[in-house]
Amino acid sequence: MPAQYRGRAFGVAITGLAGFQGMAMVLAGLAADRWPATTVIGFSGLSGALLVLAITPLWPRRRADRPVTSQASLERLRTTSIADSPVAEGSGGRR
Repeated sequence: MPAQYRGRAFGVAITGLAGFQGMAMVLAGLAADRWPATTVIGFSGLSGALLVLAITPLWPRRRADRPVTSQASLERLRTTSIADSPVAEGSGGRR
């Protein structure tokens, strides 16, 4: 994902997460009116785990072009500056 869209993508993800959590609480409350709370909690945990297992194969995997072999290369990857990014260049490197 391009660097300039990462904040937007994170915001959309958090909005969706908050919406689904609210919907799940309403559904759990309705289910707890009909069945014991322990049954509803157990079912929600089991169904969440099964959902994660079902969608795990769909998760995209990153493949390294070539493995990092030296400590210097690894250190360079850890300390890469964002000053070279298109966003930073437009503001003269300052935020």
